[in-house]
Amino acid sequence: MGALYPPQLHLHHFVVVEAPADAANDDQEAPPPAVAVAYDFLPADASSPMTAARLLSGGSVPGVARSRTLRGVPRQRCQLAGCTVLDDPHAAAAAFQSSYADRPLQLLRNDCTHHVERLLQHLLQPP
Repeated sequence: MGALYPPQLHLHHFVVVEAPADAANDDQEAPPPAVAVAYDFLPADASSPMTAARLLSGGSVPGVARSRTLRGVPRQRCQLAGCTVLDDPHAAAAAFQSSYADRPLQLLRNDCTHHVERLLQHLLQPP
């Protein structure tokens, strides 16, 4: 929710998936570079005071499931949740994100923490 809220509140949660960029690497000595992508779910207009008012009053707002490439795994406020056995975790996460795209966001019912729990369950489930 931007600069309106102090960072100590930890209001936003997301999943970072780190996986090899390309498994078809001819150079057997060097592993393929890893790609880190953050997947999250947030209000469509996160910086709007009306969005904050609506959420704090118990209402819902349109949500956006997004992904963005990172330069690496964040060093702070980040913890390992597990390792997946999926061949392409980025494709699995992208499929999950597209299925989550049209859901409304509502605090304590369907917010970024619920999104993180469901995405991790999707990625870490046994095949």
